[in-house]
Amino acid sequence: MRIHKCYFCSSPIYPGHGMIFVRNDCKVFRFCKSKCHNNFKMRRNPRRTRWTKAFRWSRKKEMTNDNVLHFEKRRHIPIKYDREVMAKTIKAMNRIQQIRVARNNRFYDLRMKDTARIHKAQALRLIRKNLHLVIAPVAVKKMKGFKGSLTHEKWRRAAIKHLHKKQKRGKLCLD
Repeated sequence: MRIHKCYFCSSPIYPGHGMIFVRNDCKVFRFCKSKCHNNFKMRRNPRRTRWTKAFRWSRKKEMTNDNVLHFEKRRHIPIKYDREVMAKTIKAMNRIQQIRVARNNRFYDLRMKDTARIHKAQALRLIRKNLHLVIAPVAVKKMKGFKGSLTHEKWRRAAIKHLHKKQKRGKLCLD
């Protein structure tokens, strides 16, 4: 039994599942579910539909030019059974799977290497924007030279001064 690929989303179609559409020019289209079939009938482009493999490949979210991906080719040549060849094939399949996992992990790490810095910058931006929620009024009142009520801008300046004092003492890291 053969496991086919869905024409629209590239997911595997196991025997007894999915549907086949044959066009008038005898071109065969296989779909894993009605969602893919309906999107095909609506003439949607898989490269612009966010949940398909084609979209992920076109936006560099997944690996496309990896040689390990080309091992799954259709071969219609019957081969005589040989125990040694079968054992080597099974070992090679395991090794290919290990290589594929390692390459996928490396690819993911390269894509996600700057996310920690970006998340930290976003968090600092959010803190600076809502500084009046972060620093307690008691901390601002204890500061020298505090008199009268604070407008939002005065409050903000006082809070930033307080944060910089803490940063100089080494109790706070803003960078």
